Amino acid sequence: MESRITEVHGHEMREQLIDIIIDALNRQGYPTLTRESVRTEEAHRTAMLEMLADCRPLPVIEDVKRDLRERRF
Repeated sequence: MESRITEVHGHEMREQLIDIIIDALNRQGYPTLTRESVRTEEAHRTAMLEMLADCRPLPVIEDVKRDLRERRF
């Protein structure tokens, strides 16, 4: 089921969230972390999940965490 956030904003919020997290991790010890490296490198996927764990449980956050865990990112 689509969330209200997705219904109103589409997937734009999700993409912006991912970009923000990648930028933050690039500045915090993961300068080579990219969307592609998150798909292929366990350490990068784990770092992204840990960053998301600190976020409020908004539907868009939960969707990204689920996709990372299930390797559907």
